[in-house]
Amino acid sequence: MRKGPAGAAGPKGFTRNGLARTAPLVEELRAIGKAHGVTPAQVALAWLISFYGDTVVALPGASKVRQAEEAAAAMAIRLSDKELSRLDELSRAAKSNRTTERAPAA
Repeated sequence: MRKGPAGAAGPKGFTRNGLARTAPLVEELRAIGKAHGVTPAQVALAWLISFYGDTVVALPGASKVRQAEEAAAAMAIRLSDKELSRLDELSRAAKSNRTTERAPAA
């Protein structure tokens, strides 16, 4: 495990601060997935496809057939405007908190 500047250790370079910062977004992806009967990863792909439309091309990786099938099935998921807005709000908050974390101390 790698130690970050904040003394955080995590797999593949994830820090405790980063995981805490994105936790609300991840929890919302889980909740929406549960409501639709799909995985959080499928919700994330559906969000990118629905929210950003023609400006984003999602290229999910897959090392197993099941993963490729799940990614393809994300195309059929229809998220509500409320769900899309909530994911956008949480994503922007996580990004905003990242900027705050990196700001020099006054």
